Amino acid sequence: QDLNRIDEAEKLLREALDLRRRALGEDHPRTLDSIGNVGRLLQSTNRLDDAEPFLREALDRKRRLRGEEHFDTFTSINNLGALFQSQGKYADAERMFREAMEKCRRVLGEGHANTLITTINTGAALRALGRSAEAVELLTGVEAKARAAFTGAYGRWVAKLLTDLGRAKAALGEFAEAETR
Repeated sequence: QDLNRIDEAEKLLREALDLRRRALGEDHPRTLDSIGNVGRLLQSTNRLDDAEPFLREALDRKRRLRGEEHFDTFTSINNLGALFQSQGKYADAERMFREAMEKCRRVLGEGHANTLITTINTGAALRALGRSAEAVELLTGVEAKARAAFTGAYGRWVAKLLTDLGRAKAALGEFAEAETR
């Protein structure tokens, strides 16, 4: 997938999923990971309708097997939210991101990377819904923590936060503030 050989990657991911289902069973954590991996690959290639059943299955199984307070469940909630965002289903995306954000805050803490990521995603959904004031408040509240937490390859999350924050400020007519983002 990293080499952009998507057809080969999809074939291998589907093969891994099939092998894990047969060898480990439907409910094994690695099988659940494979279900999500296929869904995320399909999403990354803009085959959103094909991705949805995989991402829903991964989440449903993780909720049932891992529980509502498990890291893997939070990740799957966020992944389904990202799919909804890609599909333009912003209210559904916001609902999923907010659920993941609140659970991450409670279990992992305010400064955890996954809490920050789900908060940034929630802000993006709010902005897309035209709720720019809420987005500004939420994103401004985590900006310093995100800047401290995300460096290197993870710096893209700071860039996403600043882009969404700037767009939300522009939507509110705060153009001078938006330009500094």
